[in-house]
Amino acid sequence: HAGGWPVARAGALAAGHPLGQSLVDQLRSDAAIWTAVASPSPSATPVLRRELCFDGPVLEYGRPANDMLATVDRAAARTHVLEQLGLPADSRLVLYAPTRRPSDLRRRGDSDPGRLLDLLTVAAALPAGHRLLVRRHPGVPDDVAGLISGVLDVTAYPRVGELLLATDMLVTDYSALLADYAGTGRPALIFAPDLAEFAAAPGLNVDLEREAPGPILRTSAEVAAALRDIPAIVAEYREQAAAFAATHGSGSEGGAAGKLVDWLLAAGR
Repeated sequence: HAGGWPVARAGALAAGHPLGQSLVDQLRSDAAIWTAVASPSPSATPVLRRELCFDGPVLEYGRPANDMLATVDRAAARTHVLEQLGLPADSRLVLYAPTRRPSDLRRRGDSDPGRLLDLLTVAAALPAGHRLLVRRHPGVPDDVAGLISGVLDVTAYPRVGELLLATDMLVTDYSALLADYAGTGRPALIFAPDLAEFAAAPGLNVDLEREAPGPILRTSAEVAAALRDIPAIVAEYREQAAAFAATHGSGSEGGAAGKLVDWLLAAGR
């Protein structure tokens, strides 16, 4: 396991999960044959132990995918992303990346990110020169339906860390990307129209209402209004983002991938 900080409950701690006890049984079966678990941070370790039913060695090296947050210049990342997406060099980016919900596993069409956020309303509200990117959770089956001019689906983009560096603002919810993006020093918009429902089932490992690294927004109109003045959001919530990164950061100091490879090579001797 080399994922991010488990903001949302998705393993043994999850309530009302469609797979129920069979999920827990599978986790225990899998954990019995694992040699170690890679944790994104010391604060994530006790949560991962409970979520994954694992009591063996834990490697607290950070999240390898986040190494570039400390080693790649933001301007260079933006330039490369814009080139790869075929966008003008002076474009500014907003990334919408929601996590999956329990219903995503039940009915086709439920996991379309455009079902939650009104992409047209949000794209129309962006300042001049800004483009809206949408990334669906890799574990859901649906594409982003109803894309409009000015909105790009970047689900297939190979390095999400590069997208995080390149974007001016992340719009997400209960995704581990919330902790990853906090490592850039910038706040995020938390679009959570179903916060009470999600907190009840499957549940959260983070009290977002107390420590969110940005404003919690309930409607597409609120997201659109916030995005009209991104610098104001950054200035207002910078301290909250820094506090969230200190507590729930997913290893943005660099070197995690090298440490994990060194451990694998040593373990194989």
